[in-house]
Amino acid sequence: MSLDESGAGRNEEDGATSASDLVLELNFVPAWARRPPSVNHYASGEDRGYGGDGGRRDRPPREGRGGGHPPRGRRDEGGPRRRDARPSRDRDDRRSGGGRLREGSEVDRREMAAPPPVSIAFFPERRQLAALARQIHTSRKAYPLLEVASLVMSKPEYYQVKIESPKGQGGVDIVQCKVCGTVALDESTIIVHAFREHMADFFEVKEEESPEPAGQFPCVARCGLSGVLLGPPNHHSYAEKVREVHAARYPAMPIEEYRRRIETVRDEALVAQWKSENKVRKTYLPKGQDGAEQMDRTRAEAYFRENAAPGLIAFSRRVVLPAVVAQGIEDSALRREVGQAWQRETRFPRSVLFALRAALKHMRLHVFRAGKGISFVTHTQPSALDPDRAVESIGGVLRYLSENPGSTRSKLVEALKPGEPEDSPAASEILSPLTWLIERGHIIEFFNGTLSVPLGGVRPAQPSNAS
Repeated sequence: MSLDESGAGRNEEDGATSASDLVLELNFVPAWARRPPSVNHYASGEDRGYGGDGGRRDRPPREGRGGGHPPRGRRDEGGPRRRDARPSRDRDDRRSGGGRLREGSEVDRREMAAPPPVSIAFFPERRQLAALARQIHTSRKAYPLLEVASLVMSKPEYYQVKIESPKGQGGVDIVQCKVCGTVALDESTIIVHAFREHMADFFEVKEEESPEPAGQFPCVARCGLSGVLLGPPNHHSYAEKVREVHAARYPAMPIEEYRRRIETVRDEALVAQWKSENKVRKTYLPKGQDGAEQMDRTRAEAYFRENAAPGLIAFSRRVVLPAVVAQGIEDSALRREVGQAWQRETRFPRSVLFALRAALKHMRLHVFRAGKGISFVTHTQPSALDPDRAVESIGGVLRYLSENPGSTRSKLVEALKPGEPEDSPAASEILSPLTWLIERGHIIEFFNGTLSVPLGGVRPAQPSNAS
């Protein structure tokens, strides 16, 4: 190519700011203005923005750790790990009974151990890619492949996430919910998710008023993130309420970490408020079961695990998810791995570039290099045309662009027909052949309107392409 920094190598700086719609706009932000996204939608722990004053929504993601993870505990300077005052987990587990669905899975407890044996890759969503290819074919322009890949990664609607674990002893099964497609590395996590999100498909939930809880309650536990009252630690409903709020609001946070956010308050007004809020009791009735008895939440969870869960989950070593589904992964270890891979990909979209090259070629588009090794994609194979073998008007255009790569149409007219406006008959002699030359790859028009000609090292077009 004859392109240099005055031509395609400078296209990024000449391009307009990118629009929000991939299918409608293919202008790009200049390279110096590109920054990694400030919000990692795959971040776990506090960085997800749990809500409440304690959520610390504005905390920036940790560099290189997929947005970070909830702190496992705090250490005073020179002292041992501090433990916040909270009810004993052992007491909660004994009160909850053996049939309880446990959100604090073994995977969550090993969050800070070795990363899970999975690989993460990203590739364009098929329908969006087809629309993009049609636009490139129609525009007859050349677009920088790196910017196209970055544009694909700019919105979750445009790409998919592949999660793969090696076969054999070194790999693990990836558990997937058949209803919504979300995944985890632990079966219990998916069962808890399915009960919470898809319960309405299996149960009729009824609410009934009951007397206020009776007893002496000197204090009440409160969620330090949302402010929700969880109940007195000495009340039988406390353990169930902790798990219910955790599963509903903060499923990506390990249950142990959530327990550290619980605060105990001695306030008679709050105790009275909790009593008033707990006058409503929920019961669960299985659908399609004649004569079935109403259940409390504990029995409903056990029933769901035994009768419904086996048909709602699948095991695989390779899954492909829409990015919007991957953003809702609740398994903290897996979510962290996807977040780290996403950060790397937004800095340099390696896996998307690899997928784009193959997919765009399959869609009859062509990738070529210009300038300082920049890859571009366009509608046809660039094909050099000898100016001496063309008519004079075309030969003059080819010679000028060969000597002045990166020129625009207005500069071309100004150089070859000085003083003539672009809509004049004289200028038309220069501009009218451009459409034919661009369609056959003899002239390359880049996305920002600059023009150049393919020179040495470019393979001549096949006869079928020139027809």
